[in-house]
Amino acid sequence: MSGIVFLKPYNRFHAKKYVASLEATPGIKGRMSSLKQDRLTDYSAEKIHEMTTTEYTPISVPSSRFLDIDEDYKSHPLWTILVECVKRNPLYPGLVSYFRSKIQPDSPDMSPRELASKLSITVGEALVILHDCVKPE
Repeated sequence: MSGIVFLKPYNRFHAKKYVASLEATPGIKGRMSSLKQDRLTDYSAEKIHEMTTTEYTPISVPSSRFLDIDEDYKSHPLWTILVECVKRNPLYPGLVSYFRSKIQPDSPDMSPRELASKLSITVGEALVILHDCVKPE
């Protein structure tokens, strides 16, 4: 296989010629497919034993919907990181426009927990949306 160079097919016609050239090469097709298949289905006794003996410990993560939200959350050092992460979410502009057009006119004094449950988002995302959309009085 050292002297043989195969190019990847670039269209359907070329793909047929590529497959034909592989089949014409003695033993190359069988070796290539068997190596790929061996990597995909390597279920040796050691691997099966390794897969069945690893310990699984579930991690319990409390929901953020039950956290107490202080009034001074904007002074927390992680607030800027939260704002940056939420605003980089591709769904953020759509959520903000939906909040401004549909939810805010009906209930302008919505809490972050209510908004989070209404939009099925985290409380952190709701805090950032409310911070950006609700003007301080």
